[in-house]
Amino acid sequence: MDDTTIILIVFTISGIAEIIQGFPLMFGKIKPNWLFGFRLPSTVSNKEIWYPVNRYLGRGLVVAGMIVLIGTLFLCMVDLGLSLVDKTLVLSFLLIIPLSVAIISSFNYLKKLK
Repeated sequence: MDDTTIILIVFTISGIAEIIQGFPLMFGKIKPNWLFGFRLPSTVSNKEIWYPVNRYLGRGLVVAGMIVLIGTLFLCMVDLGLSLVDKTLVLSFLLIIPLSVAIISSFNYLKKLK
């Protein structure tokens, strides 16, 4: 297995992991806890805040995971002449930026709920 294949597998698994983590949050299946979800004292202590914020975060995680998967699939199928380092950087940005947007927008949503 070459290095490009390993990188693509790692990012595919990362995208799938984001989606898998997002679905139970998005559908309100996770009760308030300190292990999984948008865990802050204000969210864990109040169910009226916990579920809406975690649904919002869950949707963001699913979208972020889909962006990673689509980007990874695109880099697998289309030869853009990118080096291994370039592919890794592109996929890293596709992983970090949507995930950051999901987290930051969830904090903003939490502020609106308070």
